[in-house]
Amino acid sequence: GLVGSEMCIRDRNNMDSILTKSIEFTDAITLPYNKNDFTFEFAALHYVEPKKNQYKYILENYDNDWRNVGYERTARYTSLPHGDYIFKVLGSNSDGVWATEPALLSITILPPWWKTWWAYILYAVVIISLLSYLYYLQRRRLKFRHEFEMKEFEAVKLKEVDQLKSSFFANISHEFRTPLTLIKGPVEQLLEGKKLEDPNKTFRMIKRNSERLLNLINELLDLS
Repeated sequence: GLVGSEMCIRDRNNMDSILTKSIEFTDAITLPYNKNDFTFEFAALHYVEPKKNQYKYILENYDNDWRNVGYERTARYTSLPHGDYIFKVLGSNSDGVWATEPALLSITILPPWWKTWWAYILYAVVIISLLSYLYYLQRRRLKFRHEFEMKEFEAVKLKEVDQLKSSFFANISHEFRTPLTLIKGPVEQLLEGKKLEDPNKTFRMIKRNSERLLNLINELLDLS
């Protein structure tokens, strides 16, 4: 053929040869993600008028069509994204007769570590851990909020109970004071030797208020 016996690739960063042997003995190469700037060098094996040999090439999965570069024997690519490519080159002799089969080279540019499958697994683990931690914080916040609301509720209820107690003792004190006063008055008159206007009526009142006090005490005992 007219093309394919000699090809190499040079890294544009340090110009060290990545591929130095004939393309006939190399079908594919794998490059790290930071070696995505490089230059192809090729030559057609037709020595009648080698300066008039012409070339065209294409990098599949990157170029949309063949690039006709005339007598230029290099192809330069910069900042290629990671992926799989196939570089094809055709040459013609000085009479314009093109080779029927291109020289081929498969190229794989590896992704950077942050785009590898294990990196995505790490991202997933980090995201899941973060979401789990946020969920834990949310549950803890809701728990504290619930406990705080319960304490406020208990404080309100205790205040209400205290108010009820105060009201209860105020009322019960009034209930005790009234019959005691009604009993105390006639008893003091008797002790002072004063004559009661209607003794039977007074004694019935004392008995009635005594029974009232006894009922109040029984109700307090039942309540306690």
